[in-house]
Amino acid sequence: MMREALTQRVGGLAEAVIADSRWEQDDLSVSVLGMLLYGFALATGRIAMFLDIEDINAVVFECVTQKTGAAESWTKGLVAEAAASAFDKAHHSGQYELIGVGHSYFTVEDQATVVDNVFANIANVRLAANRA
Repeated sequence: MMREALTQRVGGLAEAVIADSRWEQDDLSVSVLGMLLYGFALATGRIAMFLDIEDINAVVFECVTQKTGAAESWTKGLVAEAAASAFDKAHHSGQYELIGVGHSYFTVEDQATVVDNVFANIANVRLAANRA
């Protein structure tokens, strides 16, 4: 029952982002969204619902594949990277930071603010990638 509730919360956020006219369906956008969703799911699933990491991973996998249409094998890798980065900044500091941002969404009531922040993070990552 709690896993279904988490799926609804995470899926609702994903749907709001994807329905926005600023959404671009590309690997970078889906990757950033996936890390942010992972942080949101981790906070919500652990703090409010007391779910195991395996359940949180499954919810993020389900939401990313179903809401963005990302391939299952690609999404498995994304979730595995998110799980590794969530507790180890050295694994991938950029992912760790995005997960932390997503984690902070747990306390935000205004979904429009969260959606705007998702797009700000996508733009920041895209800018950094273009500079590299």
